[in-house]
Amino acid sequence: ILPTSYNIDTTLSGGTVECKDGNNVVTNTSELELGNHNITCTVTTGSGKKVTVSKTINVVEEYEITFEDLDDLVANETRVILAGDKLGELPVIEKSGFIGWYKEQEYLEEISENTIPSSSTTYYAKYEEIPSGGE
Repeated sequence: ILPTSYNIDTTLSGGTVECKDGNNVVTNTSELELGNHNITCTVTTGSGKKVTVSKTINVVEEYEITFEDLDDLVANETRVILAGDKLGELPVIEKSGFIGWYKEQEYLEEISENTIPSSSTTYYAKYEEIPSGGE
């Protein structure tokens, strides 16, 4: 599980900003674990006035998905999707003999736009075999 970074702008002239996730102080360099976090920031102005803002942040894991053509007929494509999301539209290869995208280099399991990856992964383009030398 990789923590996710986020940014809180604490630029304030003559005052302070304090942000917390529950009882834990968070700063602009804090890393949050995956899941929901209730972040509350209190701004105290130089004159002592306070403003508090709360926001729920859902930190989700991202997967890097690569579509690779081992025959190098088209450029490989990489995209990032959120954990739990479907792949969506697959890259289109308009080369003769293209069959589809597969989970492994041995082309055992075909994927679709409804495939939901469980980690960062690479999918492979499959082409129909063209007989060599005649019949």
